[in-house]
Amino acid sequence: MTGLIWGILAFLTALFISLLSGRSIIRKLKEASFGQEIREDGPAWHKKKSGTPTMGGFIFFAGLIPASVFMLLLSKMADITALIVLLCAVFFGIIGFSDDYIKVIKKRNLGLTARQKFLAQILVSTAFSLILYYIKGGEVLFLTKVYNWSYFVIPLNILVLLAANNAVNLTDGVDALAGSTTFFCMAYFAFASYCTGMNALGIVLMAVMGGVLGFLFYNRHPAKVFMGDTGSLFLGGLIGAAACASGLQFTVITAGIVFFIETLSVIIQVTYFKLTGGKRIFLMTPIHHHFEKKGWSEVKIVVVASAVTIVMGIISAIYVKMCI
Repeated sequence: MTGLIWGILAFLTALFISLLSGRSIIRKLKEASFGQEIREDGPAWHKKKSGTPTMGGFIFFAGLIPASVFMLLLSKMADITALIVLLCAVFFGIIGFSDDYIKVIKKRNLGLTARQKFLAQILVSTAFSLILYYIKGGEVLFLTKVYNWSYFVIPLNILVLLAANNAVNLTDGVDALAGSTTFFCMAYFAFASYCTGMNALGIVLMAVMGGVLGFLFYNRHPAKVFMGDTGSLFLGGLIGAAACASGLQFTVITAGIVFFIETLSVIIQVTYFKLTGGKRIFLMTPIHHHFEKKGWSEVKIVVVASAVTIVMGIISAIYVKMCI
């Protein structure tokens, strides 16, 4: 069988396991009182979500990890690059779990301090980038050619990992928003993986898509569970690691355009606030909260963001197909 067929099987397996295990995981999270504490400065209408189980990333973990490993072994397509991409995402997920655990157990909504979280992200990003360079060298698709950027690719990869990790985390503020945009962004990277002959990575990414789709069944509005930092840091890490492993670092901006805009809105807001002594450009950031305050429903925000991600993912896929 081809890598794509194994990828489809991984997708279906992960989807089935996530759907099947979702209810029991949510029940256990409720029994453990792992409820989300809503931001004090967040939209007032989000207060009703307080207590909704968080750490729901375990729902897609339950599906994607066994599906990935099983299909890679069964297909005999497993390679070190796909495995370290998955492992990199797992370590980011562990950082997220630590953050969620502090929020839930200590009831401190901010979780890990910014310094602690950033240091942990730097360590994981640096370790992955060094290992990846040792395995694959410095290949980067830039403009229309694949170049060898030698050692410069290491800081580039660290930057991409940190950016993707935090961008997905910022996007996770509306029911199903981070999950749906990640699903379509991951579809692009799965396609690109198969185009570049990285079948094992394609299988892993399609397993992730299946797990995330199963999670979205429970995370759709009104959400029965949130992915928490446990899930969002894992997914952000996976997107960044997949981009670096396939040499498609720069397409994170196009295929992940929603994540980019969410992050940019925060940077613009904070910078303008400091320069003007307290004035704001947006009603609230990340920008999905701005649209909420403008009267957009959560469902409308997710539909528009998903449509934009699909369009930009197709454009990115056409670009990759033309260049490789």
